[in-house]
Amino acid sequence: MLALSQYFVMAKNSIAEYKGEKIYQGYEYNLKGRHKIKVRVLADKEDAERVLCFFIYHFKGEIYNEQGQKARKPKTAYACIDFYEDYWDNDNHEFILEIDLEDGYIFIRNGRILDFGNGNRIVRCDSGWFAMKQEKISPTITRFYCNDADNEDDFDDLIFEIEVLD
Repeated sequence: MLALSQYFVMAKNSIAEYKGEKIYQGYEYNLKGRHKIKVRVLADKEDAERVLCFFIYHFKGEIYNEQGQKARKPKTAYACIDFYEDYWDNDNHEFILEIDLEDGYIFIRNGRILDFGNGNRIVRCDSGWFAMKQEKISPTITRFYCNDADNEDDFDDLIFEIEVLD
């Protein structure tokens, strides 16, 4: 059985077909202007620490948290802002961001922390079995069913939604 990442390689695209369904490497957020989004985690397997990776590709604009503080953006063209599990570990299992997008886009991927047990930890979201399915719930809500690094294809390791609030 091929790793899901190989389907993207064969398709030469971030969208591929797997068992008759579309699978995605991530979600491209490209809504220009200033908008609030709510990220809501619906299910999260407890076998690993999860991460949502926001890759900011040629991004011009700002990202703010719920308190109105700007996110520190790395200065490279292909930077990433990671939101660790403890960021959404609240009563509602959600967080709100305000995104002011002038140009570029944000590529959102699921990831997980690999802990080597000696104090060394890395974020992994880019190869192997990482993929997601997308479901449009309403005009403003998209749900994501995510697979992670394990050699399986159940797409239930992390389930989350992104809702555009305004």
